Amino acid sequence: MTTVIGGSAPSITFSDSTTQSTAFTGLNQSASPFTTSLGYQALNSNSGANNTAVGYQSGYSGTTATANTFVGYLAGYTNTTSNYNTFIGIQAGQLTTGANNTFVGNTAGYAVTTGANNVIFGGYSGNQGGLDIRTSSNYIVLSDGAGNPKGYFDTSGNFFVGGVIYSAGTYSNTTASSANVYVRSDGALLRSTSALKYKTNVRDLPTIDITKFRPVVYNSNCEGDDKTVDHFGFIADEVDQAGYKQLVSYGAQGEVEGFQYERMTAVLTQQVQSLLATVNAQATTIATIQAQITALQAQAKP
Repeated sequence: MTTVIGGSAPSITFSDSTTQSTAFTGLNQSASPFTTSLGYQALNSNSGANNTAVGYQSGYSGTTATANTFVGYLAGYTNTTSNYNTFIGIQAGQLTTGANNTFVGNTAGYAVTTGANNVIFGGYSGNQGGLDIRTSSNYIVLSDGAGNPKGYFDTSGNFFVGGVIYSAGTYSNTTASSANVYVRSDGALLRSTSALKYKTNVRDLPTIDITKFRPVVYNSNCEGDDKTVDHFGFIADEVDQAGYKQLVSYGAQGEVEGFQYERMTAVLTQQVQSLLATVNAQATTIATIQAQITALQAQAKP
């Protein structure tokens, strides 16, 4: 059954899967089975089945698109052959040609072009607030009425809120391997590596004066932390002032942000090796002196 209401004058068309449509004056004519269109040029020339379009030129460019729902002025306007889209709102999904998208809200997904399998709630257009998914797929975006993204799932299933990544799988899937993730100043998560193939200009570590490092105990001043818990560590600012900048992490503007504790392992290893060499040398000296004493004691006996 097809129902079409619209045109420049009142008009209604009915058809089923085997009967040609019968159009009245000014009708946006369609013979597509199981299709409903309401509005001037809604589903203008689409021949696909199981479509619903409500609003001025909603689904206008459709040709063989199937099983779409477009509700609102120019909703789904550009879609030609893609299926299983649901666009609800003025200009929702207007430029979208991808399939399996769900956009709900005023201009929701308006700027998305080839992306597929995306879900948008609110006024987010597809390129606002530093988030651009115009050609991306498998995103879920929650936004306010003005289109500002408040939270979203990316293609990997990570959830971002206010720039912070929340991944339940990351926390629940544990490993006995050492930590290997670095957070860059722009918020990017990078895998930290140590294989020779990732290094160049390798040379021995120069001697570092560890007496310039001040071990401290402190309480966190970070939001969300328990400020009564004691922590052991170093003050990155002091290490920076001591000139050991290789052990300090910096922000985008060059400001001191943190101390790279994992690199302290190399510094301490160097110190332990130096102490061990000293101990071994002293042990050799002591053994020599002890042998000399023994020899003298033997000579001194009557």
